[in-house]
Amino acid sequence: MASGQVVFEQGVNLRHHLSRPQVFQTEVFAPQNFGHRRHAAEVQDPPFGVQDQGGEAQAPEADFFWVRQDDPARVQEIVLQLVTERIPQMYGLDPHTEIQTLTPMHKGEVGTAALNELLQAKINPPRPNRPELKRGQTVFRQGDRVFQTRNNY
Repeated sequence: MASGQVVFEQGVNLRHHLSRPQVFQTEVFAPQNFGHRRHAAEVQDPPFGVQDQGGEAQAPEADFFWVRQDDPARVQEIVLQLVTERIPQMYGLDPHTEIQTLTPMHKGEVGTAALNELLQAKINPPRPNRPELKRGQTVFRQGDRVFQTRNNY
């Protein structure tokens, strides 16, 4: 009985030490007029009820797009449409210089490599007498926006 009691107490102590406190941010510090302020809290519980048939929803403030789509080909279409048509029309922004697309992965149909290739073909296609540089499978063209994400030193 005594040894069983010790194991039980050790288990309780171990469970206590392994549990981590959780902290939730309940106050938003972003400016009031930004749509992402409203939607940041919805990341835990996305607004699935306001999506249209294409898997895309737009905030009433029109400065934030929530896209939920499981089909990678459809995601590519939506991103191309947002960057080349909808965002430029809504805000008067130039997709060559004023719009940036972020994706959480490098590989796959909606990773940086695939999206960069699609966006480059639409926004900065090859033109005669315009320099290009090929590095591996990647083609860099004059006018491309390039971000360095890794150092090699």
